[in-house]
Amino acid sequence: MMIFTRLELKNFKSHAKTKLDFNPGISLIIGENGAGKSTIFEGISFALFKVYSTKTISDLARSNKNIGDKVEMMVKLSFISNSIEYRVERGVTLNKSSSKSTSNLFKITNAKDEIIASGNKEVDNEIEIILSMDFSTFLNAIHIRQGEIADLIDKTPATRKKLIGKLLKLEELEKAYDNLPRIIEDYKTRKAILEDRIQAESELNFELKKAKQEDFNLSEKNNALKEDFEGLRGEIEEKNREKEELDKEKSEFESLKLKFIHENDNKNSLNKSKEEYFNKYNEILRNEGEMNLLKSSSDKLPIYKAFKESLLKLGKLKEDEKNNKEKITEIEGYKSTISDEKENHEKYISLESEINTFNNKKLELSSELKHINELESERKDLIRDIDQYNKDLNDFFNNSRDVLSKFELDDKIDSIKTNDDLNKLDAIVENLRTNLRGEIDKTDNDLEILKKESISLKQEIKSLDEPLSDIKKVENKCPVCQSDISKDKKNELIDIYQTTISNDTNRIDEINEIFDKLNKEKALKDADLAKLDSIKTKIYQNKHIVVDLDKFNKTLERLNTKINELQDKKEELDNLDKIIESKNAEFIKLESNNKKYLDAHTLLKSAPDESKIKDDLYSISGNIKLEDDKLKEFISLDSQLSLDISEEDLDESINKLSEKDNKYHILLGSIKGKAEYEEKLKIKKEEIESKEKEIKEIKNAIDTSTYNEERYKNMNILLDRLNNRFNSLSQEIAVNTNNLKTYKAKIKEIEEIIEINRKNKEEYDAVKEYCSLLEDLRTFYSKDGIQKDLRSQSKPLIQKYTREFFEKFNFNYSDLILDDEYNISIYGPEGEANINMVSGGEKIAIALALRLAITQAMSKGNIETILLDEPTIHLDSFRRQELINVLRSMSVIPQMLIVTHDSELENAADTLIRVKKEDGISKVELNS
Repeated sequence: MMIFTRLELKNFKSHAKTKLDFNPGISLIIGENGAGKSTIFEGISFALFKVYSTKTISDLARSNKNIGDKVEMMVKLSFISNSIEYRVERGVTLNKSSSKSTSNLFKITNAKDEIIASGNKEVDNEIEIILSMDFSTFLNAIHIRQGEIADLIDKTPATRKKLIGKLLKLEELEKAYDNLPRIIEDYKTRKAILEDRIQAESELNFELKKAKQEDFNLSEKNNALKEDFEGLRGEIEEKNREKEELDKEKSEFESLKLKFIHENDNKNSLNKSKEEYFNKYNEILRNEGEMNLLKSSSDKLPIYKAFKESLLKLGKLKEDEKNNKEKITEIEGYKSTISDEKENHEKYISLESEINTFNNKKLELSSELKHINELESERKDLIRDIDQYNKDLNDFFNNSRDVLSKFELDDKIDSIKTNDDLNKLDAIVENLRTNLRGEIDKTDNDLEILKKESISLKQEIKSLDEPLSDIKKVENKCPVCQSDISKDKKNELIDIYQTTISNDTNRIDEINEIFDKLNKEKALKDADLAKLDSIKTKIYQNKHIVVDLDKFNKTLERLNTKINELQDKKEELDNLDKIIESKNAEFIKLESNNKKYLDAHTLLKSAPDESKIKDDLYSISGNIKLEDDKLKEFISLDSQLSLDISEEDLDESINKLSEKDNKYHILLGSIKGKAEYEEKLKIKKEEIESKEKEIKEIKNAIDTSTYNEERYKNMNILLDRLNNRFNSLSQEIAVNTNNLKTYKAKIKEIEEIIEINRKNKEEYDAVKEYCSLLEDLRTFYSKDGIQKDLRSQSKPLIQKYTREFFEKFNFNYSDLILDDEYNISIYGPEGEANINMVSGGEKIAIALALRLAITQAMSKGNIETILLDEPTIHLDSFRRQELINVLRSMSVIPQMLIVTHDSELENAADTLIRVKKEDGISKVELNS
């Protein structure tokens, strides 16, 4: 087989860089759950057979931002097989967008590497040849998984049978047996479908012959039609040439007629345009007369508008004059208020400064006093915590005394003040726990002895019941050897059997009473041990409380000192509050005077310059006189204007003049085209005279044309008849041609059907034969077929290797028998015994021997290495210790690798490999 010598893991799952040298003997790989122990076994499986538990091979690579964009994962495994050293290397290189895997197998000779296979498939094939096993065999033979050892003994015979069958890979045959009916049914369905598809060959050949004859007849008929078609085509071409000449004459005649109509339409259009121009010209003359009447109103409009503008401006100037005079009065009022309140304002400012100084001092004192409030709050919380911790310590002390009082040790501890007190309590509790565990273990041992005795007595009663019943039925015959016996001897035997059964029954009753008593005592001791365990756990917690209490008391002393220092500040703050209150009352009385001063000062600053206002008043007076002069001038130009005219009357007059002015300007625009229309009337008259001459020439050409309408109609009728015949022949030929294609397609289809029919018949014969083969295979794979043969062949071999392991373990039992239902019987110095009658420790030894025997059978008797994954799982403490004892004494297998989190197994190991995880990375430490 093989011996592992070295394993290297680089960026493999949680292992960043791990190197392990494997030694002969028992190597224990130990660590907490999640530390990366099982990853070592997974690395071995990946190296040998490229098997992994993740979804993709990329998921095996350890990802870390510090590594960068490129990640290289590599596993190297060195092993010895048939005295030859090999090294297999498998890995993958990952980039952001791609991945590349590698596999290489080396043979090592004289410390030199010789590559003997490269690539995944090639390496897989070569390793299977070297080890004489595939991954499935490796997994079932070499790799003993969690719970398998306990399951071989503890589970029901049916479950044991299934487990051993799985290890021997019989379940694959069972799966094949279960899956074959579905496959057979599929092929039977296929066979029935093919049988329905097969047709008689004679019918198909008749159909083919008939289709070929119909194709020939239609082809002959179509050729005759094509000859008539070509003759008709020539005649139609000749008639079409004659028609082309007639079409030309007709086109010229129709063109003249259309031109005659068109030119008449043009002449009418010219006459209409001439009439429109004439009407437009007359309209311009009328507008010219009306415009002369409106000119005087248009000239008046600018005067009225200017008069209104000047009148409005004069009103605005007078309003501005009034506003400026009011502003000068306001400014003089502001100056008077500022002068009257100046003294009060200055006193107000002085008081404000004094109050601010006192308030700042108050803030400083308040800040310090606020700190004292925080300190007092902190002191209150601290006192509460100290009280709670003292209560917790007292509760723990009272609870501990209550528990120890049962052991009459409550007077051995005083109140808990220091960690020395807790250490003293810890020593007392630990001593009690040790004694209790010893008593409980002794009780467990006594219970196991009683249980074995009870089982033995029940077996003896069972073994006596049958001969007792038989001896009562037979007449003077021994029920065992059938020899003649006397009546007295018979009664003597009956008395012996009955006495033995009665004594055994009484002893069983005694055992049951003792058993119940011991169980009750054990339950009480278990409860006491649980209470002691609880005290043990809480001792560590209370050590922290003692340390914290010391810190809290020191902190409380410091807080009291600080609070006393700050108490004197309170009286100073009270005196300051009285001063501030007096100053604030005086300050409030001056607030209204100060507001008058500030408001007057603000308004004076925001008011316009007084000298500028006076300058503006002088300018406004001059503009008022100027606008008065303008208005007088406008009144002199129109007698209807006056200074007393209302704004409404003025706007009404302006609106009326505006309407007349708008109409005047509209009419002015319309008469600008007068000369243009005179010229247009002249041009239209000349165009009409030219058009009348052209129409007369077209009429003469129509009258002299040679076109004959009757002859043209007869030619069209003849061509229609010829074309109808031509189209009819064309359609008939097309139909026949299409039918010929159909016949040819039908001939091809029949020929294809004949070929498919031949293939279906061949496939039907093959499927029919294959169905029969599958039925034979299913019988072969059945439980009564090869499965039964393999079980029959494997059971003696497993039993043989189990006997050999019994001898190697120096075991009291000499043989193990598996019946057809996989019940286990063992043979020792006292003969045959049921597996349930042996002790828990013996069961573990039997289970390990049986599991190793299965491994030996699968590896053809050549076992050098086994991998045990958490072998103590599901085992109680007693059987776990027995397994450790068996492993410690084992030297029958050169190398054993065990993964576990159970520290008790360390005593059985030759080499310790400790695995722990730091910052997410698995680290290993080797101790030989």
